[in-house]
Amino acid sequence: MDKNQVDVIVNSIRESKKYKGIYRPTVERVVTECAKRFPVKLVEDGARKLLHQMWAAYWKTIPDYSKTLQTLTVKLSEEIDVKDILRSVLALQTSTKERLSDLDSFYKQIFAVTGIPNSILDIACGLNPLTLPWMPNAKAIKYLAIDIDEAEVQFLNQVLNTLDYANADMFSGDVSIDEYDPVDVVFMLKLLPPLEHQEKGISEKLIQKTKAKYLIVSFPVESLSGKNKGMADYYQNWFEQILKKLQFKYQIIQFSTELVFVIQK
Repeated sequence: MDKNQVDVIVNSIRESKKYKGIYRPTVERVVTECAKRFPVKLVEDGARKLLHQMWAAYWKTIPDYSKTLQTLTVKLSEEIDVKDILRSVLALQTSTKERLSDLDSFYKQIFAVTGIPNSILDIACGLNPLTLPWMPNAKAIKYLAIDIDEAEVQFLNQVLNTLDYANADMFSGDVSIDEYDPVDVVFMLKLLPPLEHQEKGISEKLIQKTKAKYLIVSFPVESLSGKNKGMADYYQNWFEQILKKLQFKYQIIQFSTELVFVIQK
């Protein structure tokens, strides 16, 4: 498949209501990969399915960010507790909804190992930047986050600007193809399983190339449907083999819905 054919499929996908806000280089990457795996007539369908697994599967309903921002702004003006307001927004996405029960201790336990960092990069962040009010010393930390959802990125920047997190910036980006400056801590929260589904072996490459003092890598302990299929044991055994091969030191923190590796590079 040549570049013109790829562009036609990419444009078709990004013209759809569902995927119009997805970072174009990501759509191009997915279409190009699917072109290697499927006959030409099946490439677009395969790309759409993969994009669903990567992104849409984590949303029961894609939010209307404009309305969500308006509601949030009104509630803030009524001096409702910020964390209570943000909990309702975090619950919109499956990944951050699962983290809600652990937020009060999540960063405290992680930073007990890493120390409070000066800089953080949150890869494939989803709505996780909205957990900054739970992070110790958050307003003094340079916090950068990337995601393939451009509408979400714009929304997050608006919210955190409203909350006066001057050191926080969100960008459209894809860790599979983009490069980033070194930071103290990189978050890869529940990122590796969907990436591994796209490209077997990418987890090891990503761990090696990421420039940080510490990597925070987490895995879900239940499937998106809420089933416990021995996932924690599976991911722990699989990932420990990678870390031992790379000879990286690490600690494991077990939360109620998430298995977290704190890796020292």
